[in-house]
Amino acid sequence: KPFRNMGIGSALVTSITDPVVTAGQTPYAFCGPDSQPLFERAGYEAAGLEDLPIDTVSQLGNQAMINIRLTNKNTDR
Repeated sequence: KPFRNMGIGSALVTSITDPVVTAGQTPYAFCGPDSQPLFERAGYEAAGLEDLPIDTVSQLGNQAMINIRLTNKNTDR
């Protein structure tokens, strides 16, 4: 925990998300409850399984994950 609140996670999420958005794709991230606020600060919002591409859902199996996706309002960075 000594490296929390230093912007490292936010920088990583942005560096992965921006190229996906630039390519015209919708980014999806799967995270646990502890990292959900990090993704929400980057513009992601909670999404149900019905919001995800079917091939993504089939790869999840029974994993206990929170699925989040970038909101449309944040795609014009």
